[in-house]
Amino acid sequence: MFYLTNFYREISLKIKEVSYIHAEGYNAGTFKHGPIAMIDSALRTPVIMIVVKDNFYDDMVSSYNQIKSRNATVVLLTNASEKELDYEDVDFLIKLPNEEMLSSFYAVFIGQLIAYYLAVSKGYNPDKPRQLSKELTTK
Repeated sequence: MFYLTNFYREISLKIKEVSYIHAEGYNAGTFKHGPIAMIDSALRTPVIMIVVKDNFYDDMVSSYNQIKSRNATVVLLTNASEKELDYEDVDFLIKLPNEEMLSSFYAVFIGQLIAYYLAVSKGYNPDKPRQLSKELTTK
């Protein structure tokens, strides 16, 4: 069985590659040891949160609540119901299908779309990222 645990890093990588916006991917445990200090309530720091029902669900809900309390702009991708996770006052909500571990894969696809639309909105061509090769050339 294959389980994608670093999907948040893939999303941050795509955002950096095509939109040239600095993004970092953190898991719930690491997030509480430094990155949370970067959330500025006056600037409404944007945070993309992926909260899926898996082994890390409780940790992610705890991080989600801490981020909300700091007045960040939250883009929430989740497969949890509103009864399980209070997301009524979230800024942007993207509901994922509730298909156990496949929900993480859906989150990656949506994260890539977010990166694409960020690039397009800034006037960049996401198919031709600067200083990156889209193909492998060997001799």
